[in-house]
Amino acid sequence: MGPLVLVVDDDPAVRRALVRLLRSADLEVEAFASGSELLAFERPLRVVCLVLDLHLPDMNGIDLLRLILVSAPDLPVLILTGESDPAVRDRALREGARAFVLKPFEEGRLLEEVRRLSS
Repeated sequence: MGPLVLVVDDDPAVRRALVRLLRSADLEVEAFASGSELLAFERPLRVVCLVLDLHLPDMNGIDLLRLILVSAPDLPVLILTGESDPAVRDRALREGARAFVLKPFEEGRLLEEVRRLSS
């Protein structure tokens, strides 16, 4: 079992695209449609990165980011969102995200960020 990337996005098409892209880079992926699904998942030690959408059906992505970083403060989190407001970006980074990528994302850039965060 290799490095594992977690993906949380409520859009099934985006989740499928992310899973396909990350697997093409020889990463294992677990994908979730909501924050509660992620929180119910027992995180194995081999998780190297979390790709997190800010707008989820059951909770705000910033709130989920805070919850995750309480139990896993060293987990690199990449925020992936369609929200282009610089204040949102700044808040996510202040709260502990290590990268911020806008949707629609360029595949090469997203992979580059995940690789950077995972190393």
